[in-house]
Amino acid sequence: MRKFLWQGGHNSGAAKVAWLDVCKPLEEGGQGLRRLQPLNRALMSKHFWDIIQCNESSIWVKWITNRYLHHCSIWTARVRSGSWSWRKILKLRSQLLGNITYHIGVGDRVWLWHDRWHPLGPLIHRFPNGPRVTGIPLESKISLVINEYGWSWPLITDIEHMEIVDHLPS
Repeated sequence: MRKFLWQGGHNSGAAKVAWLDVCKPLEEGGQGLRRLQPLNRALMSKHFWDIIQCNESSIWVKWITNRYLHHCSIWTARVRSGSWSWRKILKLRSQLLGNITYHIGVGDRVWLWHDRWHPLGPLIHRFPNGPRVTGIPLESKISLVINEYGWSWPLITDIEHMEIVDHLPS
């Protein structure tokens, strides 16, 4: 079947059917097959979303968190390690970036240095010495710098790192 559709049988070098035509709905003259690449991207994006939401009911999210995200966020995890599907999920980051916003709440689910909650992006990328300069450990959640009145950052005297506080969301 593959040879018939894409190689045009035994002798001809031209394909008999364009794959995009096969994937059209029946009403448009196609075979109604789904294109697998967009479908796969959508399903992988759903996994990405479950990870960001810290979906506690998902065994898979718990496993991923313990296996690959022990002390970091999906935004700062390394692409080189892990299974094929995990690496594909990580490669979606740039495509999904503009579609995700964080609602911090009490801050117990958002990584302070690793997640994209700040307008400047993951703070660890912009301020690699941030944990040392501020005295806030790398594995901290945002809840460490929030109190009942709002932000409660330690005094930052380093000019470069003052940008963190200057651009805090309300």
